[in-house]
Amino acid sequence: MQQIADWLEKLGMSEYAQRFAENRIDFSILCELTDQDLKELGVVLGDRRKMLRAIADINAVEKNAPAAPAEATAALRRTPVTSEAIPTATLPPAWAAAQIGGERRYLTVMFCDLVGSTGISAQLDAEEWRDLVGAYLDAACAAVTEMGGHVAKKLGDGLMVLFGYPVAQENDAERAARAALSIQRALAEVNRKNADAGKPALNARVGIETGPVVVDAAGEIYGDVPNIAARVQALAEPGTVAMTARVQHQVAGLFVVEERGSHELKGVPEPVTLYRLIRASGGGRRGGQRHLTPLVGREEEIAMLMRRWERAQQGNGQLVMIVGEPGLGKSRLIEEFHPRLREVPHTWVEWSCSQLLQNSPLHPIADWGRQRFGGADIPAEQRLADLENTLALVKLDPAANAPLLAPLLDIPLPQDRAATLDPEVLRRRQLTALTNWVMAGARTQPAVLALEDLHWADPTTLDLLRGIAERGALAPLFVLITARPEFRPPWGVRSHHSAISLAPLDRSQVCQMVGELAARYALPKEVVDGVTERTGGVPLFVEEVTRLLLERGAHGGMEAIPPTLQQSLMARLDRLGRAREVAQMGAVIGRGFSYGLLRDVTGTEDAPLQAALEKLAEADIVLVQGIPPDSDYRFKHALIQDAAHENLLKSRRQALHQRVAEILRDRFADTAAAEPRSSRIISLRPASTTSRSNGGERRATGRFVVRLSRRRSPISARRLKWRTARPRRKLGKPRPNPHSGRE
Repeated sequence: MQQIADWLEKLGMSEYAQRFAENRIDFSILCELTDQDLKELGVVLGDRRKMLRAIADINAVEKNAPAAPAEATAALRRTPVTSEAIPTATLPPAWAAAQIGGERRYLTVMFCDLVGSTGISAQLDAEEWRDLVGAYLDAACAAVTEMGGHVAKKLGDGLMVLFGYPVAQENDAERAARAALSIQRALAEVNRKNADAGKPALNARVGIETGPVVVDAAGEIYGDVPNIAARVQALAEPGTVAMTARVQHQVAGLFVVEERGSHELKGVPEPVTLYRLIRASGGGRRGGQRHLTPLVGREEEIAMLMRRWERAQQGNGQLVMIVGEPGLGKSRLIEEFHPRLREVPHTWVEWSCSQLLQNSPLHPIADWGRQRFGGADIPAEQRLADLENTLALVKLDPAANAPLLAPLLDIPLPQDRAATLDPEVLRRRQLTALTNWVMAGARTQPAVLALEDLHWADPTTLDLLRGIAERGALAPLFVLITARPEFRPPWGVRSHHSAISLAPLDRSQVCQMVGELAARYALPKEVVDGVTERTGGVPLFVEEVTRLLLERGAHGGMEAIPPTLQQSLMARLDRLGRAREVAQMGAVIGRGFSYGLLRDVTGTEDAPLQAALEKLAEADIVLVQGIPPDSDYRFKHALIQDAAHENLLKSRRQALHQRVAEILRDRFADTAAAEPRSSRIISLRPASTTSRSNGGERRATGRFVVRLSRRRSPISARRLKWRTARPRRKLGKPRPNPHSGRE
């Protein structure tokens, strides 16, 4: 700790020494501190910037430090880990270089700027202009914050906004698009208020791009994504939102857009196709408009749903919860089930929960109400009359129920008909009215209530569903729910409840799915096997990896992470907190790794390391076999391993690969010394460090040829075998697939 105190004293910031000591921050982790970490320590903004610059200087010195003598580094590697952390200055240079601040991220960047601000400001007093711009910026920042965005910079009367940093979400591109539309609505409201005061109207244009960047320790963004977003903003028409094709691909089906053609952007080698964002479509899921691949491997689940539906039709209400991790096909199962009911008269109601609206009570019902009874473009009187007629058809009193239900469906009520009750009493009566409406509708005609993504439901929606789940057996009602494994239903289990737990596809099913997707190509067996290994049988992963492979060819597509999965994979890693760093270290070692090797690489004590690994296992990131310190771990999906690996800066990857290689070399060297007659136990040599992609880099920088004798080795050959990748065949021109049955 004295090193930290001395370092702070040199910076003239000795007042922070006690805070660093209380939080056990020593020199071994100093270079990992981020702006957010320093903020949590209570360091003011100016001092944070100075500290981050000083940390960057330390990194630069260590990165260029001369190599330590081999015998010294070997001795350090064999030093047992103690409770006192080893200062960074005494670590091998490769490990010191691994502490370089910054990371690689997949971000969505949004630029927002006022149009014609120079001319407007010239007409106003400087103070008036300040107030006018301030109102606009406050409204824009509020819209961004509501959608989980991070305002990175205020550039005069413009904004640079990041989605996916400092924490990624599964739908960052969607959040950016919704924030952009919200900014335009907020600006319209600001203009309305300003018009009453005789102030000029403001127009803003917004540009959005998504892609990979590097974020340094101070939060600065490097890469072409911000530049493209800025140029897209400049091309947008006043009062509109423009986005690139990459963003459109991420949010397809969720928004109504208009293609604006291909554009040459300054500094960008390839033309960029732009889209004008018009409005949200009201669609419940991304990709709702794209062609669906044939369903594979879900025949048993479909059959079970049909059996439960038959029971419900006979008056024995059923509730089925479809459970599975993201990408296993929960929504797809409902999509396949729905058309099979076509021959039977029924009512289909679909509610969809949203990650963005978990704090909005009964949002799924309000969203459905706007679709069912019309939005603001339909007169309020017409929507209310439609609701009253619907209630009368199911034999519910419109006079008693409409005032309770209309506000939940976003239908305005005349002032004299609004319910005047205590808020808690009103809430109970509204939930009762909703439950009665669902039950009465099912008694009139068999009904299916499909509720998707219940893990994102707000508490009031869960209260409503609890009542339906408990009373649903008394009507021909089929309640169909999708949720992730972490969701725990707030209702008790009843005899009419059941669950479907979706499992990954097996190897033959993956091969069938790949064959359907690539019906016009005869894919080599090793390519199909690679897709199987890489995706872990998750249908969404199989689909996206195969599509990318067909677009780029086996050479460039197999190693890349599909852009459509970048956000969700990064979000899963960010939810791990500090355990994410352990996942990254494990990813450097490989798809599988031992506890002992990981401990040596990280230099972490047993207690925090085991806690981090337990968190990875609970999050379904890794599978575990055995008990530490004799345990082995394996990433459940190669894609999540790749995402963790690619999140690291290339310089840090190289340092960590070298660290792993040196530890393995020393372990085998010790074995050879202990058994002189086993001189052929190892033949260890580094391979070429030339790589063609990030995935290739991982294999190249950590690739060693290891030969083991038949004698027992402290590390199994299975875990230490790196093979030179076989040359992959490029995808040629489409040709008939003899197994597909079509050209």
